[in-house]
Amino acid sequence: HCSWLKALLWPQEKNNTRLYNLTNAIYQAKLHRPKVYKGDAINLLPDILYNIPLTDTLIVYNTHTLNQFAETEQVRLNQIMDNVGKRRNFYWVSSEYRSSVNIFDKSKGLDTLRPTLLLSTFTNGERFDETLAKCHHHGAWLEWLSK
Repeated sequence: HCSWLKALLWPQEKNNTRLYNLTNAIYQAKLHRPKVYKGDAINLLPDILYNIPLTDTLIVYNTHTLNQFAETEQVRLNQIMDNVGKRRNFYWVSSEYRSSVNIFDKSKGLDTLRPTLLLSTFTNGERFDETLAKCHHHGAWLEWLSK
């Protein structure tokens, strides 16, 4: 699996900090093995999220994933997040091309030509969405948006 991750680096990226960062991340993952779940994310996610203690800070993160979901799955994921947000406080950080993800309200002026970093904060049963940055699809740059 680690060889596959390294193969995903573009040739011009293999001689810079990306290879170093990936190698270090693999090392850390071997030291502190994360729990990996096999199956359909939409079906597994509710139970996983509901079983995280309320005393823990919950952060859900995805990057360039939602475009792989059918529109019905995108809608279902959004519903799951809203339902979890009614039961506990948490953060959802998402970096996606908004044009390929249908669950986000495009009328809010989100940039659809490049990926954006969106923070959804769920506090006391309410959801607050904030576009934090425009970003490169492979992490080469990040342009923070000022408030």
